[in-house]
This record gives sequence, C-alpha cells and structure tokens, in this order.
Amino acid sequence: MSEALLEVEDLKKHFPIRGGFIRRNVNHVRAVDGVSFDIPQGQTLGLVGESGCGKTTVGRTLLRLTDPTAGSIRFRGQEIATLSRRRMRELRPKMQIVFQDPMSSLNPRMTIKQILTEPLRLNGVGRDAAHKRIVELLETVGMTAEQANRFPHEFSGGQRQRIGVARALALNPDFIVLDEPTSALDVSVQAQVLNLLSRLQKELDLTYLFISHDLSVIRHLCDEVAVMYLGRIVEKGPVEKVFTSPQHPYTQALLSAVPIPDPETRAKRIILTGDVPSPVNPPKACRFHPRCPRAQAICREIDPPLEAKEAGHLAACHFPGPQEKWPITQTREVKVSEG
Repeated sequence: MSEALLEVEDLKKHFPIRGGFIRRNVNHVRAVDGVSFDIPQGQTLGLVGESGCGKTTVGRTLLRLTDPTAGSIRFRGQEIATLSRRRMRELRPKMQIVFQDPMSSLNPRMTIKQILTEPLRLNGVGRDAAHKRIVELLETVGMTAEQANRFPHEFSGGQRQRIGVARALALNPDFIVLDEPTSALDVSVQAQVLNLLSRLQKELDLTYLFISHDLSVIRHLCDEVAVMYLGRIVEKGPVEKVFTSPQHPYTQALLSAVPIPDPETRAKRIILTGDVPSPVNPPKACRFHPRCPRAQAICREIDPPLEAKEAGHLAACHFPGPQEKWPITQTREVKVSEG
C-alpha cells in the first residue's frame, strides 16, 4: 500500500452553544467526536452516513476551513491542526475542495476566466502564465477556452461543476475534498463528472476524500469507505469488504436501502425506527444502541472501540456480523420489509 498522504487521529470539532444574558457557552454540538483514518497517496476514501452525522464538518476541518477542537491532522507527515494562519496559507495550494452546489460556490458576478485567475493571482502567477494555465484547465475538464468569458449562469449544472473541479486543480493540489460533488446533478451528468474525477486521479496522482450519501457512487469510485454515525466512524474498510460483508448494524441498514438493478430480486429493507439522537447530548456508551436491533446491556454501558473484525476491516460493535446472527431484543424493533 502507498504511504499515507493524510493521517487523522482522534479528530474532534465541537461547536459552542451560547445562552443566557451574557451569551456564555452552555453546551456544545459534538459534530465530530473522535474520528481517525488514513488516506494513502493516490487513493480515495469514501465518507458516508445520514445527514447531520458530521461528514462535511470532517472535510472542512481537514482543510482548516474551520479549526479543530482537538486531535491530530498530518499532511505528508506535517502536523497542520495547530499551524498558524500564515503557515497554513502556504500549504493550501496542495489541499483543495469541490463543493456540493456548483452554482452557489461560484461568484455569479465573475466570468469563468476571473474565477480561475483568482487563485493563480493570489499565489503569484503572472498574467501570461495564468492565461495559459486557464486554457489548460478548461481543456482538462472537458471545456473550451472560448467559454472562459462567460458567466456561471450561462452553463448547465454539470458544466458548473467541471468549472469547480478546474478551480480546485488550478494550483496542482495533492489532496482534494469532494463534498457530495454530484448530488445536485442529473444521473447521466453524475456519471460524466465521476468519470472525469476518476480520470484526473489517475493522470495527476490525486488523493480524494469523497463525501456522499450515494453508496453506489462510493462503490464505483472509492478504494476504502468509512461509515459515520453521530460524529464517529462505526465501520471502515476496503469497499468490497464493507459492501459484501458489513459488520455494523447501521452499515447493514444503509446498504439495505441501495436499489438493486434487477426486477426479479426482492431485497430485504432494514428500516431503522426512531430519530437520530441529538449531537448535543449523544447517547452514552454505543451511540447507536437506541436504534440498534441487537443492542444488549453492554451496549448501554461500554462504548465499543473501532477495531479489526476481519483483516483490514474495522467496526465499532460489541456484536458484529450478519443481521441474522443476533436476536432482536429491544422493545423498539427495527422493521424489516420486503421490497
């Protein structure tokens, strides 16, 4: 395996809740609460989970768009969690992001040429070199130099996302956070953008953190996948191992919702009852136990560590394994439907 480009250890990001007359801190939203993973050079880690589980906060914290509350972030062996703003600015060209909504992430008052020129100018690239680089970037993402003088609203959603990718590539980064880059696009356009990202990774030896709700996309593009629940990773491993042999009941519920492209196949759908607990006051011990079909007394008393259940396949569960292996003992059962 390649050497790790990015190493994250016990990363935490807590947002303060202020209240009272003097607006003092009265509590915290534990958006990310102890996340650890590595991403080898040239590979892609997929980060999945329900809305509000902390996926986007992880991505933004890795790039220091928001400062971590605690934990370690090492990029090429250099600790960046505590770097000063000046030192972090020097490192930013190597760490970029592609946002979810291509329209809101592009300045509507600027032409594409101006949008792509901005990061080059801020990093000391001259006018002639910048013009040459813009033409190169547009061609790289499947667009033409003639389109550089148009505004974002004149393009389709897929074209705008290609522009977002071009902007992320402008300074030759090594690592890119892809924050649900295809979720706002039509299915046919999604495939085009995914193929573009896959090609660019091979050609430029890029390393990706791919954040998505779409497990089919994760399986297509990623080498490893990490499943998040309420600010923590509950399962992590090679994509094929996690998809074919999920160990955590939450992962099994997510995978049961993936459509199967075969009308003759009737898959069992696991529907989790109850709401996701608040990240302000998460359940003690295992955070998933209020919704888990196999929760036992130990699950409400001891927090299971994220540890290997198979070679290279980690899960945070006292009772890992197939769904049918453990009895349902809760009053609030998980419903399993044929669909």
